[in-house]
Amino acid sequence: MEEGSNVENGMSDNPAVDNGVHEQDEDTFGSAIDQFQNKKGKKIGRRYTAPAKTEGHETIRTHLQKKRASINQNIGHEVELKKGAKRLIRVSSDLKSRETAMLEAHYSDSKIQLLQQELATVNNSLQAYQDESVRDNQIPLIPLLLKTTSKVNFIKPFTDFICNHYYEDAGKYQEGLYEFSEMRLTMCNPVKDQSGIDSMYEYYSQLYLVGKRFFGTSSSSHVVFVWYDAVNGIPAAQKSVAFEKCSVLFNIGAMHSQCGARQKRNTVEDIDNIITRLQKAAGMFEYIRDNFHKSPTLDTKKETLDLFVVMMKGQADMLLWEKEVKIGLKEDIASLAHYALLTNTVSLSYQGIRKTVETKEYADYIPEAWTGLIKVHGAYMDAISHYYAALVHMTIVKGLIKSNGDSSGETSLPSTSELKEIIRKMYADNTDNIDEILTIKVPQQVSVARSQLDIANLLHGDSIRYEKQNKSLQSMTYLHKILSHHHERSLELMAEAAKQEKGPSVMAPTTREIELEFQTIPPDFPSADSVKDIFHDLGPLPSFSGANNWEAPRCVKIKRTEIGFGFSVRSSKPVRISGVDQGTEAEMAGLKKDDYVIAVNDKEALYMSHTEVVAAVKASEDYVTLTLSTPTGVGI
Repeated sequence: MEEGSNVENGMSDNPAVDNGVHEQDEDTFGSAIDQFQNKKGKKIGRRYTAPAKTEGHETIRTHLQKKRASINQNIGHEVELKKGAKRLIRVSSDLKSRETAMLEAHYSDSKIQLLQQELATVNNSLQAYQDESVRDNQIPLIPLLLKTTSKVNFIKPFTDFICNHYYEDAGKYQEGLYEFSEMRLTMCNPVKDQSGIDSMYEYYSQLYLVGKRFFGTSSSSHVVFVWYDAVNGIPAAQKSVAFEKCSVLFNIGAMHSQCGARQKRNTVEDIDNIITRLQKAAGMFEYIRDNFHKSPTLDTKKETLDLFVVMMKGQADMLLWEKEVKIGLKEDIASLAHYALLTNTVSLSYQGIRKTVETKEYADYIPEAWTGLIKVHGAYMDAISHYYAALVHMTIVKGLIKSNGDSSGETSLPSTSELKEIIRKMYADNTDNIDEILTIKVPQQVSVARSQLDIANLLHGDSIRYEKQNKSLQSMTYLHKILSHHHERSLELMAEAAKQEKGPSVMAPTTREIELEFQTIPPDFPSADSVKDIFHDLGPLPSFSGANNWEAPRCVKIKRTEIGFGFSVRSSKPVRISGVDQGTEAEMAGLKKDDYVIAVNDKEALYMSHTEVVAAVKASEDYVTLTLSTPTGVGI
């Protein structure tokens, strides 16, 4: 995977499972951490706690996530077997061996399809992401799914790298290595709330520093990250820390969507909080899209991320309508026209999403429940828009009838010019028969209302049909209840309109689309100052990083002469030798321009400022002892 404009070394754009990745069973690895902590006599970092295994207390979401992880692992195993069989077919000259390999490849391919069908069933469980108390009175949102990953043991490769690259005693950093490993374990099993998001941000922030420390031009060769596509479970393995970063960020965005889907929608404040969650999810997907490229899995490709962003926006738009309902719907004509505009805009959002999910690339990728709910919302909200447009005209009809029956001629309706302006703003500029539609008389207004209701009832029928055709939606009793209720309401208004005098038939005019504000919220990365660098003692970044190289530190002892020690220094943290006087003790001791000053008189100097190093050297009496390292290659 490519991060920004810099291509990570050792990358592959082809999905593949890793061969020889250093993994340990979770229980074994947890035991290793326990042994280390017992030996040290203290706890390190935030203690990793595996998900509770108490019978009867595991949430449905946790159970589904575990099941998804298990299926993904099996898919990865079959993908690897299929790849091996295909390699054998290419290289084998023995006919029988080739036939056996072809059978194995065919079997693995069939097994992958069955596993993906099983995974699709798990992915269709939308109600599992709702709070149990609202499953019977709230249409579920579509939460994005978390990517799953294989466990990685950093201890051995990082220990070797500390010894061979930094020339340090790796024993000094065992606590940091276990703490970082704990962070990843916690990130892989996040709590399904804000604390889980915080743990992923914590790991990502530390990963940013670890990436610089341990992943250089050749340093990542023994660390392979394996992640599974969040939807279809296809694995990908890369030695790129950018791939790990991208996957963690994706899960942060997905978790925001899950937290929003889980929240109750009882108050306006609840709805605002959910919209904020969706804005944060969309902002994260935009960040990934703009900063990570050449994704090996479909879930983090640019087009898919764009789809996820518009899915978050579409759901937020629908919540704006729910918010209006929660505040309390008004019955004046201007408000009714606004409801028609708002619900039409929500419908258009879902219709746009539907076009994408039904394309060839995504038709077999997006879970059936997602597609079904998107289709239902598109038709349902379109029907509601036509209903409120009809209600505008029927409210005018009622007002006209009332004024005609009132001896005083008074009416509760706005003036004719105001009514025409409301109608004109409700419909598109290119509306046919606009003069007929703007005729403020009972027959003409009834005709427009009935044309709108004809379409509303057809669309209500479509939404109910989509719901019945989708097996994953049939268990959502509240969804069927709400669809049927609004269909009946539309039929009742049609029956009321049928009692009135009808003018010439007119084609139902097209309602305008309005601009709904949806401001994505960018990732809330912790500030650099707030992130503890676990491997701080390896030296200041970026000088002492995995991408740079230097010689093993050497110790020199320099005698003071009448002109001093014969060298000068520059820079800070780390200080470097800027010049060595010819013919001096410093030159004979082997000082070189650009050497790093590691220590002065056995006192560590990597994080000393220029002033502090100068002061330490001047404080030396007859001799100064320096520990130095000469940079080589990249980053001199």
